[in-house]
Formats: sequence, C-alpha cells, structure tokens
Amino acid sequence: METRIGRLRTTILDAPEESGISPQHHATTTIDATSITNTANSSATETSHIIYRSFAHNISNTNWRLFRWFAETSESEILEIGDEDWNPPVPESSFCNAKPITGINSTTMQRSLCPWQWKLNHDESREPKIISEAHCLCRRSRGTSGSFCMPIKRQVAVLKRIRCDPTTGYYEYTRALQTVTVGCHSVLPRSQKASPLAKLYRKTNTVEI
Repeated sequence: METRIGRLRTTILDAPEESGISPQHHATTTIDATSITNTANSSATETSHIIYRSFAHNISNTNWRLFRWFAETSESEILEIGDEDWNPPVPESSFCNAKPITGINSTTMQRSLCPWQWKLNHDESREPKIISEAHCLCRRSRGTSGSFCMPIKRQVAVLKRIRCDPTTGYYEYTRALQTVTVGCHSVLPRSQKASPLAKLYRKTNTVEI
C-alpha cells in the first residue's frame, strides 16, 4: 500500500511469516528507502535492501506536546462575539419556527431556544486533525422571548504543521490557538447600536504563538 504524506511517499509492507521480520513491522513499519535489483538471468532471485525507521517516538512526542499546550490554555476565557461577526445560515431550518417542546420525553434539542448541530472540522496539517464544532441553526430564539441566538466561541490549543524535513521524514509543529464554536445561547437585543467588534479581533481563526 502506498500513501502520500506531504511531499513524502510512504510504503507499508506486509512481511511474510518466514522473513524473520518482527510482528511490529507487519502493520506499522515505514519504508525510508528501497533498492531492488533484478538480474537478467531468469533463475536468479530478486534482492532487496530495505531500511526501516519507526515513527512511534515522533507520534508519541507530538501527542505529549499537544497535551501540555492544551493544559496551559484550558483556562482561556469564552470569546464575546458581536452581532456583526456572525452570519446565520441561509435559509434557516424549519425547526426554528417550531415552538420548544418541554414534555417529559423531549430531547435537549427540542427544548433548546437556540438549537445547533455538530459538524466535524478537518485539517490534515493540524493536531488534532478532527475537531467537533457547533453550528447555530437559528438567528432568533425560538418561542416568544424576542431574543437572538449567538454562538459561544472559545480558543482551543492545537499544533500546526509548518514544514517537513525531506531527509528524516519528520514534521515540525508550532503552537497555535484556533477559535471553535462550542454551542449557542439566547441573548437579549442591545438597547442601542454598539461599535463593531470586528476590528478588535483578528480576521483569521488561527493565531500562531
């Protein structure tokens, strides 16, 4: 099996039982270089020279760096999002026009004034590669409160891949903070127009540290 990671090519080989290769290499061994020489004589055998390198230490170290960075930023404050910074989905779901259901068997989504759905945010050059993110479904709160639905955002710690050493095949990562929506809440409208908050925040969702 052959996959491409960045500019590098990685080949996974399933070694035969009689080859003497350790079981760990059956599924996780990556091939850094392969040299195969075919002789012209049909009776000659094919020879190979394979250099194995394990990336287990690199993966473990990346996970540990991400854990430490996440622990340092776990107390970060919730970001306040201005009305000018959020564009509601168009068109809105018909669920937004239905009144909340508060029966004994009702779900959290049915009782919610500002329902949302979860989506997966995928980035191959980021650790973790997949982040669950909430998406608000409605602009106005359900019911008769007259409130608005606003996203709840916070910054989470990630590691961003910046380069790959073609000699060793190891990636280099840098610490970063990514803004992620974690839910939606109902807020009352302002009594007067507030100044735009967009100029107080960076336009990008990722800030390198």
